[in-house]
Amino acid sequence: MGDSSDIARGIIWATDNGADVINMSFGADSTNRVEAEAIDYARGAGVTLIAAAGNEGARLTMYPAGYPGVLGVGATDFDNKRASFSNRGPHVDVVAPGQGILSTYTKKPCFWTSGTSMSTAYTSAVAALAMSYSPGAGANR
Repeated sequence: MGDSSDIARGIIWATDNGADVINMSFGADSTNRVEAEAIDYARGAGVTLIAAAGNEGARLTMYPAGYPGVLGVGATDFDNKRASFSNRGPHVDVVAPGQGILSTYTKKPCFWTSGTSMSTAYTSAVAALAMSYSPGAGANR
């Protein structure tokens, strides 16, 4: 992962290149002007922004999930309850499966992992699918 300016450039690039949904499986516990401006730019273009709520297991607002207009995603466990590691609070808009998810990683072809990043990927996929059936269904449209 890069720094805030790299993240902002990625958001702007995705927006300028036709993204309808941007999955942001990263976060920090403080706001950042450069990222916030890029998110505002994407929202202004009608992009649906979806972000991980964080894995501290606390009532802690993480960003970008905490920015206005960003859908914050928490994680559920195998019993469809809030996963113990999933953050909670006003920045969590929805929850999705986040425990024991088969994923990829740079050093392994695939492995089982847990986290709100996994939940965010599911939610982003559902948003894209919904938008494919009903264009204009996303945020700010």
